[in-house]
Amino acid sequence: MEGKMTITKTYDVVVVGAGPVGSVLALSLANAGMRVAVVEKLSKDKILSSTQDIRAYALSSATIDFLTAVQVWPKVSKDSAPIHKIQISSGDSPSVVTFETPSDLKLAHPSMGAILPAFKMRQACFSEVIAMEMIDVYHGMSVASLQHQSDKRAHLTLSNGTVLVSHLLVGADGHSSMIREKAGIDFIEHQYDQKALITVIDHQKNHEGIAYEKFYASGPFATLPMQGNQSGIVWIGQAQEIEALLSLEESLFKELVQERYPSVGEITKVGPKYQYPLTLKFLNSVYNNRVVLVGDAAHAIHPLAGQSLNLGFRDVMMLVETLKPIYNLGLDIGHETALAHYQQSRRFDTLELIATTHGLNHLFSNENPLLKTLRKVGLRAFSKIPGGASYATRHAMGQTGYRAIET
Repeated sequence: MEGKMTITKTYDVVVVGAGPVGSVLALSLANAGMRVAVVEKLSKDKILSSTQDIRAYALSSATIDFLTAVQVWPKVSKDSAPIHKIQISSGDSPSVVTFETPSDLKLAHPSMGAILPAFKMRQACFSEVIAMEMIDVYHGMSVASLQHQSDKRAHLTLSNGTVLVSHLLVGADGHSSMIREKAGIDFIEHQYDQKALITVIDHQKNHEGIAYEKFYASGPFATLPMQGNQSGIVWIGQAQEIEALLSLEESLFKELVQERYPSVGEITKVGPKYQYPLTLKFLNSVYNNRVVLVGDAAHAIHPLAGQSLNLGFRDVMMLVETLKPIYNLGLDIGHETALAHYQQSRRFDTLELIATTHGLNHLFSNENPLLKTLRKVGLRAFSKIPGGASYATRHAMGQTGYRAIET
């Protein structure tokens, strides 16, 4: 009996994970002339038809610029809602800090950013991937094994026996990255004693494009302005508190949300509610022997600032900028020198956001009376600093750091 023939395909880059970060990376590399394979465990039909993911992404101004450059934003802009203002307050303080687009900032779109349903983003990005001639998609398949030390190539064996050989393998497969594990890349993890509850609500009045972040001792409460009279809710609290909220009757849950979000009038409907535990992950190294990580595979931050996806897209921008000239010169895009340069270029941005989100959560989500006084004074003082809100706004919009690339 003859053995089954092994199919081997060769690429410049193999990307594992077809979420927004992995898909946009593949598009960007293909636009740069590279032959790319994308591996995704979910089937194409499931990705393109599923509407079960109720999460909403907060996209910065710089992210929108980037998505425009890779031709994704025109496909999803109609499903987005603009963010015109962000208002931050402490639950026990009357002080409010308002962020809005600085008048001297010239933008291609008239808002600080936008809110977009997660499933719409994923479907749009993946649709562009499967339509791109330079990209082969292996969907409905998992990773069986990885060899990345021989022949100056990474060898990825899929669950159907196909072997993908590439100069570079990119893990864009999320928090529980299998590629990270198989590549032997270690991480430091901090478990928060917090969970996040997410849902979508309908309300009587329009939100006017205002996103709210309200800090309470048990954790922050955020509202995300969606299309029409809808808002996404992210309620972060101690694990026991979130469990209790999930068990409440809808009428009582509505009342509690109403207390924290009175500006939109009566809450008329509450959608399905989901919860997930919060963790912080930091990697001393995001690469090892022709394998590099991006997005949530490379870092996990506290969600209070809603910056996780924006951080992942900045990974993509810099990785493409690093690889493109190397590829054009006919050099090895998987060489350690290239990956070390990429890692160094992303270090400060990642550490800054980890430190900011972790520090804010510790400062505001805390019953310590000294910290309670400090956050009251600090929020009031910040609101009085000339130019303080303007600088913070530029930072939140992605206008102070790495900008979108041309493709």
